[in-house]
Amino acid sequence: RQGNFSIDNSNRLVTQEGHPVMSSANNEINIDGKSIEIEDTGEISVDGKIVGSLNVVDFPKPYSLKKIGNSLFASIEKDSQAKEYAVKQGFLELSNINVIKEMVQMIDSLRSYQSYQKVIQMSMEAVTSRAVNEIGKLNT
Repeated sequence: RQGNFSIDNSNRLVTQEGHPVMSSANNEINIDGKSIEIEDTGEISVDGKIVGSLNVVDFPKPYSLKKIGNSLFASIEKDSQAKEYAVKQGFLELSNINVIKEMVQMIDSLRSYQSYQKVIQMSMEAVTSRAVNEIGKLNT
């Protein structure tokens, strides 16, 4: 999903970490030319010549993935070619959350939890106090 690729010194298409981007034929993609076009299907053309197609895979649900590094996951089960996708050249996929909004909601939830916890604690103290006082009155 992290599609900010570049070309290394060996003309390979690589990720920001330097890992080669693999083609659907499970080969490294070499870019040797000036004009690079990537179609919605993931097909890559350099100077009008097709050099490969991005290997876009999907994993069966529930996802059985093991984290192996920064934005890197390994499939425990066999992955398969993705069926419904679109590759957009010049775009990056970003997170679908607003971090500041989520932090505010998390703080609000924490404060609510603390308030409810205080109410429960005060109720328990009142019940305990009343029980101690009532038990003391019954015995006298």
